[in-house]
Amino acid sequence: MTVTDAMQAIDSDRISALTNLASNVKTFLRIAAGQPEIHALLGILANNPAAASQVSAHALELTAAPADPDREHPADAALAVYLWLLGNHAPEFGALATAILREDGRFFWARRLAEQCRAPAEPMDWDGSPAKSTPNGAAAPDARVSPQES
Repeated sequence: MTVTDAMQAIDSDRISALTNLASNVKTFLRIAAGQPEIHALLGILANNPAAASQVSAHALELTAAPADPDREHPADAALAVYLWLLGNHAPEFGALATAILREDGRFFWARRLAEQCRAPAEPMDWDGSPAKSTPNGAAAPDARVSPQES
């Protein structure tokens, strides 16, 4: 799977529908953790840190896309996932979190994750705990969260 393929899958209505079943950030991330396209993009970022710029640019484009101001932004769930994935890439993460936090009411999950991610001094794992790291420093999904548990 390429970066573009993974991002197209993460941007899909399927991911949005599944993650919007959650009632809190922890559950949102546990649902997201069970999705193969998210694991694919995590692996790409771990093996090719330069891909973070592509993901960040795409996410920033999504924040600027026109949306009905009276409804949740259609890319809300995808942006929340990108925030988590970019958590170890400070420049991209900071710009994306700032763009989301600037918006009033258009984002639900992305805003909550941006607020929660900016508060701790270290990246978050899928369950809100400090992230475990891979050898190259990229965050790894929580080993306790498997696709079968979602």
